[in-house]
Amino acid sequence: MVELVGTWRLAGCVRRSGGRTEHPFGEQPVGLLLYTQDGRMSVHLAFGDREPLSSLDLAELPEAEAALAFRIYLGYAGRYRIRGDTVVHSVEVSSIPDWVGTELVRRVSTSGEMLVLRTPEERTAEGAVVWELQWLQ
Repeated sequence: MVELVGTWRLAGCVRRSGGRTEHPFGEQPVGLLLYTQDGRMSVHLAFGDREPLSSLDLAELPEAEAALAFRIYLGYAGRYRIRGDTVVHSVEVSSIPDWVGTELVRRVSTSGEMLVLRTPEERTAEGAVVWELQWLQ
């Protein structure tokens, strides 16, 4: 099993569905993934070319701008455990409120120095969907 502990930098993020490959965070996404020795994890993903906000006071931020900022950033943190060739993230805080209190399972593999995490296949109207995130330490 690959050693997860450490800080990983996002090298790529793709979403495969119905024979198509999409880049949901753009062609040059940015992200960090941290796994600690005591079983904590944190992950942050974003478009690499985000525009600065018009205000750092969130109460003054126009609604459309706040909505866009939400769509181009994803983050969550919590505990993790390894189960065979998967890692299970127990979500404690997330930019997606629905994920709090859930477990997100990721299949783990390596390719050279790259850590690859894949979501389980999800059936949707467009067919099977799998997200693949590639990380470098």
